[in-house]
Amino acid sequence: MPPPGPKGHPILGHLMGRRNDPIGLFVRGAREFGDVVRFRMGPYKANLLVHPEHARRVFIENHNNYAKGRIYDITRMFLGNGILTSEGEHWRRQRKLAQPAFHQKSLESLHSKMVAATDRLMARWDRSTESSCPRDVYQEMNQLTVGIAASTLFGASISESDTEAVISAFGRIVELANEKALEFIPLPLGIPTRTSLSIKKVIRALDEIIYRMIRVNAGSKREHDDILGLLMSAKDEETGKKMSELEARDEVMSFFIAGSETSANTLSWVWYVLSKHPHVYRKLLEELDQELGNDSPRFGDLSRLKYTNAIIKETMRIYPPVWAIGRDVVADDEICGYHVAKGEFVVLCPYIAHRDPRWWTNPDGFDPDRFMPERSSAAGLQRPRFAYFPFGGGQHQCIGERFAMMEIVTVIAMVARRFRLDLDPFQEINALPLLTLRPWPGVRMRLVRLG
Repeated sequence: MPPPGPKGHPILGHLMGRRNDPIGLFVRGAREFGDVVRFRMGPYKANLLVHPEHARRVFIENHNNYAKGRIYDITRMFLGNGILTSEGEHWRRQRKLAQPAFHQKSLESLHSKMVAATDRLMARWDRSTESSCPRDVYQEMNQLTVGIAASTLFGASISESDTEAVISAFGRIVELANEKALEFIPLPLGIPTRTSLSIKKVIRALDEIIYRMIRVNAGSKREHDDILGLLMSAKDEETGKKMSELEARDEVMSFFIAGSETSANTLSWVWYVLSKHPHVYRKLLEELDQELGNDSPRFGDLSRLKYTNAIIKETMRIYPPVWAIGRDVVADDEICGYHVAKGEFVVLCPYIAHRDPRWWTNPDGFDPDRFMPERSSAAGLQRPRFAYFPFGGGQHQCIGERFAMMEIVTVIAMVARRFRLDLDPFQEINALPLLTLRPWPGVRMRLVRLG
């Protein structure tokens, strides 16, 4: 028996709803039809899976039956065949080669670059806070996280001018990727539309820098203090082979997009909710003063910042950086008694799962205390594993999760004690569900220097 679902347009199905209000489309479908809902997207069928056990089925129990496939065609246009988009043996090899770059020892060596980049941001803010004009904090956080990605990827080998070029290019890539996401049926790059021509132009500019950095790195004899160096020096244990230039390029692109865009979104939402909840901000400052004093956070300090981590986790609960995760169905399967057929899609939706009243008390309220150890341990005994999955799950769970959390905690711990970010009241901010969940049309805030 196929899953139930709303009746759509005779030809387009629910494509208009996916384009104009995908979250509303899915939320209404789940409310009306339950835990498995079928939508028709033009010639394709998409099955929304709501229950945490369905996510377990897709991510773990029958993961070989659910492939990235066509759903990742847009991201492949930009990223190539890196960890984020690849499957099978190629993915397993690349994941294995990339894993050491995200071990604790490697992360510890990268932490100082995050601190330095955040120091530069605050120094720039210090020079400009005499102006009372609000600024778009989303753009500020995007520039910061792309800069952090550049410095941690390339280390000292990247010049200031190349860093600025990379920041500009990746800002444009995010815009173009989101334009492609809004197309009814995404067209291949070979069709010379305005968007496709712009994509090719910005990728050429980025490739020129990235391949140059790869070759500089390959010819260097110094000890590696960057992710690219670790990627290029890693060897396959069975074959002894290293990554090719193309493979390294694809991993660099994946790291830039997946790391900078999602971290920028989360940081922007954190400043937004802190401005809306001053009592949470006061409690955050109390923890930072108690644990750090007047010092910048060191790598070993981050795990002690329990409330800071709880704020981030609660922000990602309400505003998950990746709001929906899609997979192709490889072979027929049965989920919750419904038939899911080969060639269809399934969609897992953290946005819905994270607000499900079956698993969350006061699901629409902002309450970081729910992630504090004393409460989360008790709730975790009752809450299913995949009631919360901001970084995905199973073997494809985000390899950069620890890097992202380290980055976000560090930025918050440094900025919150130097500046208070006050939300400009004359604006309406919406969660825009593109490839990621962006605050739209930005987050205008006034900077107030503290101390």
